[in-house]
Amino acid sequence: MNSPSKNRNDFIRHLPFFKDLHDDHFIEISKEIISQRFSSGKVVSWAGEPCKGIYFIRSGWLKVTKTSENGRELTLNLLKKGDSFNLISIFSDHLNPATVIVLEDAELYFINSDSFYRIVLSSPGMCLALMKQMADRVKLLTDLAGHLTLNSVESRIARWLLDESVEGSIQRKKWLTQNEMASIVGTVPDVTSRILRNFVEEGLIRFDRREIKITDRNSLAEKVRNLS
Repeated sequence: MNSPSKNRNDFIRHLPFFKDLHDDHFIEISKEIISQRFSSGKVVSWAGEPCKGIYFIRSGWLKVTKTSENGRELTLNLLKKGDSFNLISIFSDHLNPATVIVLEDAELYFINSDSFYRIVLSSPGMCLALMKQMADRVKLLTDLAGHLTLNSVESRIARWLLDESVEGSIQRKKWLTQNEMASIVGTVPDVTSRILRNFVEEGLIRFDRREIKITDRNSLAEKVRNLS
């Protein structure tokens, strides 16, 4: 039977950051990787606090979120197994720009800032992987800003349904409430509920507690094109 440390190292070894790392360097850094578990609803890191290190997700779901002064929440990203976070904060003199909250019980692997700096400096492959990840994050935030600014709410919901569906279906996690959907697409729950009802009445989707099924993909795609 594999030990917990071997399972952890096998998982970490296959992440983009570490797959090209020299064995000696990986053995050194693997000794400093800490496993942490968080239950649903827990905050892993707060906006406005110093960044302590980088996290890699072994299991579970988390969200990266910003909250306005009046309490309105916008979900910037959803994170799952294999994703990482705090990447930008760890190389910045600024405080954490967003809060990371656990949606579904999660196991995370944590490396503190000093240790992560060392492995980046020790490996050209690590530097390239880091730059690619940084570029992906910048593109994600740029796309999000344009999407929220230029597209109607109805178009954003239609696009989200299309993007998230697998073989025409979205499996609804316990945390994927209409409130959470509203936060993801940048609106309020009442508007989300109304638009989803309209989509159902038009025969574009049907949904229940376990699943959202796209029944007319072409017409839903037209919502994106016509309302953007």
